[in-house]
Amino acid sequence: MLNRQLGLEKQRIQAMLGEPYRITAVGDRDGEIRVRKPQHEYWLSTASHMGAGKDGADTIALPCRRLDSICAEVGIKGPAFIKLDVEGAELDVLKGAEATLRETCGLLIECPVRQAGGPQFIDIYGYLAERDFSLFDMVRLSHRGSDATLYQFYAVFIANRFDFRGKNPLRSSTQQAE
Repeated sequence: MLNRQLGLEKQRIQAMLGEPYRITAVGDRDGEIRVRKPQHEYWLSTASHMGAGKDGADTIALPCRRLDSICAEVGIKGPAFIKLDVEGAELDVLKGAEATLRETCGLLIECPVRQAGGPQFIDIYGYLAERDFSLFDMVRLSHRGSDATLYQFYAVFIANRFDFRGKNPLRSSTQQAE
């Protein structure tokens, strides 16, 4: 039933866009992944700490692709800007995007502050810093209603080769030295 439904949705979107369209999970490998059936379609996650990769009555199999494979297949060339909101699988998606990251100028990533069992902001920050990206900004800070604790935000990362902060002609020489 789900595969039939996905097939119909894919046809509808392709007809609107006039371009090839793929319905796939994105992660750190090509193949198939088992994921837990989500309570809501937007909450599906390929992250192992969210139950992906395990068999069970509450799981479904989906195709899984690395971002590098998808970009190579459709011929996407950089510089690219990537937005990731993948329900805890951000680090897995980045690991499947090594070549794509070399052609990327910036990223907007939903980052958990403290997530039990999964990667934290500091893990994502460290991974991208090793690949010559710098944190540029933090936006859409989300706080829990019960105690006002920060639990997630969007982090904006810029590839250092594209970082313009110190080279802005509208800044004074003192500001540019900062």
